[in-house]
Amino acid sequence: MGSEPLLSIRHLEIQLAAARGEKVAVDGVSLDVAAGEVLGLVGESGAGKSLIGSAICGIMRHPARIGGGSIHLEGLRIDNLPEKRMRALRGRRIGTIFQDPLTSLNPLLTVGQQLEETIRSHVPVTRREARERALSLLDEVGIPRPRERIDQYPHQFSGGMRQRVVIALALCADPALIIADEPTTALDVSLQAQIILLLRRLVRERGMSMIIITHDIGVVAELADRVAVLYAGRLAEVGAVTDVLSRASHPYTRGLLRCVPMIGVDVEALEQIPGAMPSPGATPAGCAFHPRCLRRSAQCDAEPPPMRHLSGFEVACWDPHLEPAPAEVGA
Repeated sequence: MGSEPLLSIRHLEIQLAAARGEKVAVDGVSLDVAAGEVLGLVGESGAGKSLIGSAICGIMRHPARIGGGSIHLEGLRIDNLPEKRMRALRGRRIGTIFQDPLTSLNPLLTVGQQLEETIRSHVPVTRREARERALSLLDEVGIPRPRERIDQYPHQFSGGMRQRVVIALALCADPALIIADEPTTALDVSLQAQIILLLRRLVRERGMSMIIITHDIGVVAELADRVAVLYAGRLAEVGAVTDVLSRASHPYTRGLLRCVPMIGVDVEALEQIPGAMPSPGATPAGCAFHPRCLRRSAQCDAEPPPMRHLSGFEVACWDPHLEPAPAEVGA
């Protein structure tokens, strides 16, 4: 990998318009994604994960807006591009995969029409070349008998097959970066496993980068190289996925891991993190997690912790004795 990241996010702030002023939903997030790397963005619902994905793709809509910071893709600043330029970039260099394939596919067009239209919008090819490319993509993502199915409509595909079509759409222009926002949540467990294996193979074979946005630690464990844990719009912990999952440092990350059932670990009940994450505009002073943290101190109540570099981790926590240690759930 080169020294320059493919994607660079610096001090990103996302605000939500409200009747009594704007509320901060994402607060000063800085992240890098290297070429060929998969970054997992993890947190509870409402943490700001999807907002960050939308900001990267340039698809945020009112009441959300970028209030500060910058986003660079391949050295180009993209957070302030005009909509026309961002639309072209979004198809050509950034691909998107969303949770529900039915919202990503036009029910009035065949999957072939949608693939061919997307290809021709971003790649200078003839109609015949676009159709052959569409057939190749359907085959690549595991659609059986693509020549028969290319002229069928989305409702004629199962949920798992529709998600494969959405993945094919994301790949139409051979993007450098894929934003996958909860791509397996709407599927049953067996289909989730199939889509995870497909995404892992595509990343490896194509050498592209991916941000996988999810609340599911298991998906991150299977797909990601690094993981960033988000809480109330702020980064809590960032590190290599193997390290974070086996030696989690932040109390919130450890709490998330204790909520996950582990093979070979016999417990009567999974532990829950007490309380609930604050909504935008209601984030407490100091560390956003301190009302739910059993290790909080007076400093946690007063001042937000900066990101600390700690044995290969980056952790936002004031605990002076914090060191990576085996998580209670095991590696």
